Formats: sequence, structure tokens, C-alpha cells
Amino acid sequence: MKINLVNIYQFGKLVNQTYELSQDNLIIFSGNNESGKTHVRYFLTYMLVGLKKQELERFNNQPNHIFGGEMLVQCDDRVFTLYRTDKLNHQLKVQDEQKHDVPLEEFKQYIQQVDRELFDRIFHFDVLSIQKEQTDSPEHLGELLLSLSMSGTDAIERTEKKLKQALDQLFKKNGTNPSLNQQLKTLEAMEKQLKELKKTETGYHTLEQDIKESESTIEHWHVDSDEVKKQLTFYQTYHQLYHKIELYQLADRYLKEHKKPEIKRESNKADVITWADRARDIAQQLSYQQQQIEHKKEQIKASQVRLGETSLYEFLSTIHEQESFWRKQDQTGLQVKGELEQIAIKIQNEKRNIGLVLDDEEILQLALPKENVEELEVLVSSYKSLDDSKSSNQAELQLLLSEGDGLSFERHQVEEALLNDYERRDIEVAIELLRDTNKRSMTSKSLLPGFSVASGLLIISFIILYSINNLQPPIIIGLVLVYMIGLFGLVHLKQQSIKLNKKKLTLEEENQLQHYYHVLTEDETAKEKREELTRDWMIFTRDVAVKEKEINKQKDKQKQLAGKINRFKDQYPFLSYVAEPGYSKVLASVYQLKGLLEERVTLLSRLQSIEDKLQQFKQSIVDYCDTPEQISIEEMLKVVREQFNELTHNRERHVELTQELHRLEDEEQQLDAALLPLTETLADVYQAYQVDDFESFISQHEAATHYKDMTQQKSEMKQKLAIYFSPTELTRTLSEPLINERLLKEYLDDYHNKRQQLDDEHMTAMEQLVTLKAKKQQMESSTGYRDLSYQFQMKREAFNRTAKEWLIYKISYEQLLKTKRLFQTSMLPGILAKASEVFRVVTNNRYQSIDYDQDSKQLFVTHRQGTWFLYDLSQGTLDQVVIAIRLGTAIVLNQSIHLPFIIDDSFVHFDQQRKKCLLNYLNQQDRQSFYFTTTPKEYLTDYQVIDLEDN
Repeated sequence: MKINLVNIYQFGKLVNQTYELSQDNLIIFSGNNESGKTHVRYFLTYMLVGLKKQELERFNNQPNHIFGGEMLVQCDDRVFTLYRTDKLNHQLKVQDEQKHDVPLEEFKQYIQQVDRELFDRIFHFDVLSIQKEQTDSPEHLGELLLSLSMSGTDAIERTEKKLKQALDQLFKKNGTNPSLNQQLKTLEAMEKQLKELKKTETGYHTLEQDIKESESTIEHWHVDSDEVKKQLTFYQTYHQLYHKIELYQLADRYLKEHKKPEIKRESNKADVITWADRARDIAQQLSYQQQQIEHKKEQIKASQVRLGETSLYEFLSTIHEQESFWRKQDQTGLQVKGELEQIAIKIQNEKRNIGLVLDDEEILQLALPKENVEELEVLVSSYKSLDDSKSSNQAELQLLLSEGDGLSFERHQVEEALLNDYERRDIEVAIELLRDTNKRSMTSKSLLPGFSVASGLLIISFIILYSINNLQPPIIIGLVLVYMIGLFGLVHLKQQSIKLNKKKLTLEEENQLQHYYHVLTEDETAKEKREELTRDWMIFTRDVAVKEKEINKQKDKQKQLAGKINRFKDQYPFLSYVAEPGYSKVLASVYQLKGLLEERVTLLSRLQSIEDKLQQFKQSIVDYCDTPEQISIEEMLKVVREQFNELTHNRERHVELTQELHRLEDEEQQLDAALLPLTETLADVYQAYQVDDFESFISQHEAATHYKDMTQQKSEMKQKLAIYFSPTELTRTLSEPLINERLLKEYLDDYHNKRQQLDDEHMTAMEQLVTLKAKKQQMESSTGYRDLSYQFQMKREAFNRTAKEWLIYKISYEQLLKTKRLFQTSMLPGILAKASEVFRVVTNNRYQSIDYDQDSKQLFVTHRQGTWFLYDLSQGTLDQVVIAIRLGTAIVLNQSIHLPFIIDDSFVHFDQQRKKCLLNYLNQQDRQSFYFTTTPKEYLTDYQVIDLEDN
């Protein structure tokens, strides 16, 4: 498959784009970001396999255009055109070179249809998917690339990990934490306890053996009972269908004794009798009809003499038939003249409404579709709405700015109320000085208690000395002096304190101290107000920024709309002389004026055509009927009508006779046509029955009918018997002779007795089994055994469910490994060989091959100096290995799917030499490849490059 032409109607921002592709196998789309590479890539995907609903909504954003496009593809020696549009409900439509629709089933012979997921995994490459495939650790990269080589994706490697993780969580051979290991350990312990409880019950095993023997006896009874019931049912059915079996054997005996009549084709007896009678009647009617035809021919010869000239009658007849037409043409001409006068008045009114001097020819030549008028009206209304919204936002911004001025003024006032560091420090120093004076004034008061204690001690000393009679004069004198000195010092300090107190309690200093405290309090209040205003100022600045951003967006949109409106002004220069709000109204009026001018041209052409026709019509009547040219059409038509009526009467009689003759001849032909198939049909019937006349046919038909009835009776009886008998019983019933009714009754009685006997034996065995089970239940009625048995059953059911889940994972995991082994032995060598070929091309033969190590389950590459596993390679070489395996997988596994490669700059990490080698390799392949890149086309001169920047 090769794509020769891509025609995009509308896809995203691509509108009416056509790309002609050369016969090269590599097509490169070049362009910077936002140039349309993604749109072209998704369009190719849309045309080949379709897009998802979200993707269609993303690119179908221009409702005034037809979404989708077409592609011209060549498959072998045929060329097809593929269509996908929203008009086709996004379904693929295929046409051949002659524009004939091709069914999709026939088209699949050339191009196999694939779903979107398979297409993305195999045929679509992008740099993100290549990087994603390298996110695993190096030791797991081999498994990842093996998964890529199997399916083109990492799904197999991820599935294998999940299955292995699920198996390990459920069971490990020597593990203890998995679910099955824990449940199995619990079941083994409970089973051991159950066995110990069973051993404590005497005779339990003997009772179980008796129960098994009773159950075995009942099973044997079921086998014997089924056999007896089967035989009894057979003979009952045989007795019920006795009459049908008898009918079957009678029919079979007749068919064996008589030979089937040799008839090539059967016919209905009643039909043949009807055909014979009808053929006889038609032959008599045909003879009478021929006599009537000869008589009518003689009458026609006599009336032909009274006919006039054929050319004159034909002309008069034509004029008579067209009389209403020419009257209407005359009236139409008058109406057209009236319409022209009205159109002229409307044109003058419309020109006055426009207020511009516009030439009629220029208006008629304007390319002014209705869509342009509607689009300009939408643009002008949108521009006006934006302007109103912008004015509203600007007013709100001015209101915000006025509020901001108020906040700024309040902040300025608060800043003035705040103390600076120097003022605060001076006030705090002054307050501290006042506080220190107060403390000094209180020092004498603090010494008074000490002096009182010292006086007390002195008195106590006097008392002690007195008690011991040791009051020596020097000691007493010394103590008195000490006391007098202390008393004198205390009095001095007290006087000093009184002086200081008088200074502190000055009213001016007290007011000063209160003023200092008031200033500090106002400063703290101002700080709180400043913080509140700061928060309001931040909110204000944020609101202003949001509003300014919104106004700027509206200005940008207005600028865009103004540019689009200027485009209309460039296209229609007369709009330059119109005020801005009236653009759409003037353009709509010009559109109406153009329509009126076009209607006037049409009416003028129509009036000229009518006048020419009327003139030719009048001249033809003058030539044939010799009438004056100056009379009106009404008078000319009257002359023609009189001459036509005279000739019509003569011709009507001739026509009546001719029609009657034709009727008689038609009736003759109908009789002849009706007689011929009857004769041929009867001859075929007689030949099929190998007879010569009607009586022989009747005899042969009755014999064939009887043989057919017996055959049908045999088949119907066999079908009815097959409903009630099995195939073996049916063969036995139909092959053996019919059983005598007396003997059949004896068989039924015998099997009824056997069944009754077996039922009695079954009842006895069931009673015995119930008795034994009751004894067993009584032995097992202990609470410990029952509870443990119930828990054991519940645990075992849970174990079985978990084991079943583990078995499902186990089988899936083994099948996945089996598939991988089968793939490694069958298809992996071919894929690795193709991948090695790509790898050698990319690395310029620096590396020889990519191989798979069965022991380590790792991929490795071969170099001239040795081999390396993937985790030893550099990032650049690893990129090349991944791309080589992706290309090798796509080429080998999908040779039967003829779809192109779509590569989205997946070689971005390659240097120029390696990229050129890989591009040359793709260009040499039989499959077409589309490569999307930002590389300028000046660096890609060896290939066909479509520069999207030029479109």
C-alpha cells in the first residue's frame, strides 16, 4: 500500500490542505512547534483506523467546514480513494478509479483493517513511548525488550510480573506467610484433631463400612432401575405409536414392491385440465376475431379521403395545444415588466439607505457570500460586547483605584502616628528614670524593718548581760553608741526619702509620665491598624492585578477582532467610508443590493426571452394561416381555433375507426399470445410424462401421485417416530417386523412387575441406610466433633477457593511462559535478525548483532571486541537497540498488514550521521514511512520533504 495524495477538508487548524506524495518510501513532514505536525499525524491515523470520541472533539472545532478528508492510495495495480468525514458519521468509504463504491469486505483483500490499539503499538513510533520503555531498571530491561519483540509493547512483561507476584502472594513451597501455606497448615492441624476424635468413638469405622455397602447397593439399584425404566419406556412408546409404525411398514412394503414412475417433471392435474379447456376456447375466439378485422379495414379506406393536409393539421394542433401556454407567456411578459419596475424602485431605496456611491457592475462582481455577511455581523457584535465589557471593567478598576487612594491615605496617617526608634527609645529612657527615682525613695522604707530587728537584738543583749551580771560600763557605753549611730542614720535617710517623695509626686511629672504611657499605647494601636491596612492593601493590589489582566485580555481579543474586521475592509474597500458600528449593516445592505441587481439582470433576460418567443410565434401563424401581422395574439389564436375545429371533426372519426381496428388487432394478438404458451405448456407436460394425449396423462399422473403419497407417508412416519425414540431404538423398531399386540402387552406387564420389585428393594435399602446414618449422626452428636467438623469444612472451602484462584494464576503464568518459549524458538530468531540488520545500519557496522541468552534470559549485543548485556550499554546505544527491536518486530510480525509507519521524531537523540543512516534504511524498505521532525528541510535534501511552515 502506498499513499499518493492527502486532501484535508478540515482537521483542527488545517483547512483545505492538499499534499501530493512522491513514489519515495520515506516522506518527511518538517516544521517548528505548532506548525501542524500533530494535526497531520492524527489525520493519517484518522483516515487509516479512526479516532476516539475525545480526539474527534479535539480536532472538530470549526463547524462551518466539512470535517475529515480523503486519501488516494495504490494497492498493487489498483487505485482507491478513501473518504472519512463527519457527514459519513466518521465511517470509512472506499471508491475505485471509476468513482464506484467498493465494499469494505472487498477492500480488506488489499488492506487488512486493524483497530486503533494495534496500530499505535506496531506502526506508530514516538519519543515518549521509546523513553517509557527504558524506565525499568537495567536488569529488567532484557525482559522488557523481549516483550517488545513479541507484541510491540511492554504488556507481556507487565503481565508476567503481575502473575508472578500474585502466585507468590498465594503460595510458596517452603514459605509460611502466603495464604495457601497458612490455610494448609491450619487444615492439617484440624484434620489431625478430627482423626483423634473419631478414634474415640467405638464402632464408628464399622458403621461407616455398612453405610458404604448400603450406598453401593442403592447405586446398583439405580443402574438396574434405569435399565428396566428404559425398556418399559420403549415398549410403552411402541404401544402408543403402534399405528404410526404400522403405517411406516405398509408404505415401505409398497415402495419396495413398486417401481417409481419415470417422470421428468411433475405437474398439477387440475392445472393441466384447465389448460386443455382454455386452449380449445381461445382457438374458437381467434377465428371470429379475424373476420371482424377484415370488415373494419374496408371502413377505414372510405374515411381517409375526407382528411386534409397533414402538415397544416399538425401545425394547428400544436398551436391549439399551446394556446394556454402562449396566453400565459403574454401575461408573464406583462408581469415581468411590472416586477422590473418594482425592482428598480427597491434598488433606488437600497442605494439611498447605504449612502454610498457604488457602481452596479462593481457590486455584481463582488465576491460576497452570505457567510461573510453573517461572520462580519458576529465580529462587530462581539467587538461591541468586548468594548462594553472592557468599559465596565475599566470603571470597576477606577473604583478599585479610588478605594486604593483611601487605603493609601489611611496608611500615611498611620505611619505619621507611629514612633520611630529614636522617639520610642527616648520615651522608654524617660519612663525608666522616673521608675528608678521611685525605687530610691523606697530604700529607707526597706531599711526600717532591719533597724527594728537590730534594736530588738540590742535589747535582748542587754537582758542577757543583765541576767549574767556582766554589765560592764564600757560594753554598755559601746552598745548605746552603736544604737545612737543607727538611730541617727535612720532619721537622716527618712528625711532624704521625704524630700525625694515630694519631688516624685509633682503634678507636672505625673502628667508627663501619663503622657508617655498614652503615646506608647497609641503607638501599639497604630501598629495593629498598620497590619490590618497592610492586609487590605495586599488584597487591593491582587484585585487590581486581576482586573488589569482581564482588561489586557479583552484588549488583545479586541485587537484580534479588529484585525479580522480590517480584513473585511481590505476585501470590501467601500467599508472604509462607513463608521465603525455600521460595518455589518452596510455590508448586509450591499448584499441585499447585489441580490436585487442579480434579480434585475435575471428578469431582463427573462423578458427578452419571452418577447423573442412571442414574435416568432406570431410570425409562424402569419406564414401558415395568412393572417395580418398587426393583429393581436388573441385574434390570431381565434383564427387558428376555427380552422382546427373543422379539421378535428374529420380526423376524430378516422381516429375512432383506426383505434377500433387496433383494438381488434390487439385482441387478436392477445388471443394468439394466450394460446401459444398453453400449447407449448401442454406439449412439455405430455413429453415429461412420456404420453401422447390427455387421457394417457391422467392415467400416468394418478400412478405417480400414489407413489409420491406413499413416499411422503414413510418420511413423515419416520420423522414422528424419531421424536420419541433414540437413534438406536428407531433403527431397531423400523428394521424388525411389527410386534404382535398380544406379545407387546406381555412385555409391558413383565417390565411393570420388574419395576415394582426393584422399587420394593430400593425402599428396604433406603430404610436401612437411614437407620445407619442416624446411628452415625448419634455417634457424631458431640459438640466438639460437630463444631470442629463445621470449622474444618469452612476452612477447606476457603482453601479450595484460594487454591482455585492460585491454579488459574498458575495456568495463566505457565501458558505465558510456554508462549514466550514458543516465540523464542520460532519467531524470535527472525525478529532479532531483522533488528540486528537495523542495528548495524544505525551504528554504521560498529555492532554486529542483537542476540538472546537462554541461561540469563537477557538480550545482549555483539561488538567486534566482545559482547555486552543491555545494562552495560550507554543511553544512546540503548535508544538504538530499542528502536531496532521495535522496527524489527513491526517488519517481521506484520508483513501481512500493509499499513505505513508513522514516526514522530523518535530519533531525536541520534546524531546526524546515525539519523541519516536510519532514514536511508527506511527509504529502502518496501513499506511507506511518514517521519515528522522539527529539522529544517535544508538538512533533508535527499528525501521528499513537506514543509508545513510554507502552508
